[in-house]
Amino acid sequence: MPVVGALLFLLPACGATAMREDLDLQARLVTLGGMVTVDGWSGAAIVVAAVAVSEDAAAPLRVSDYVLLHSASARWSLTLAPGTYRVVAFEDANGDIEYTASERLAPWDDFGDLVAEPGTRHLDLDLVIAGAAPIGEVMPVVADPTAESRSLHIGE
Repeated sequence: MPVVGALLFLLPACGATAMREDLDLQARLVTLGGMVTVDGWSGAAIVVAAVAVSEDAAAPLRVSDYVLLHSASARWSLTLAPGTYRVVAFEDANGDIEYTASERLAPWDDFGDLVAEPGTRHLDLDLVIAGAAPIGEVMPVVADPTAESRSLHIGE
């Protein structure tokens, strides 16, 4: 019986340690956000994506997370691990959640890198999709986003 009592005494400590680790992880996460506005909105969904930039120049960019919006003007935000990202919004005219050259897009800072340090919030990343789709516009090639690549596994 003393062993059971000792184990029961340790259980709250294990839970508190796990919760503290979760809170530490959450404090390290970064938030990206802003407003996206679409001039002459067609009614198509708007995709705002954060694309992770690898330190390996030969490696493809990877979509870390994205959000779908259904309004000509809406706030957006993403919670991500610290890292370097490029942010882009596009009007998903064909509804496949993938950018094609015929769709209008708005890259943040001309596809510039955004270095997101642990615990930072960048909530002024406003994007405006305007005009016709540029002929020959190319968005960087990205790997397919998967549930695994988008999940942060907090609490596991």
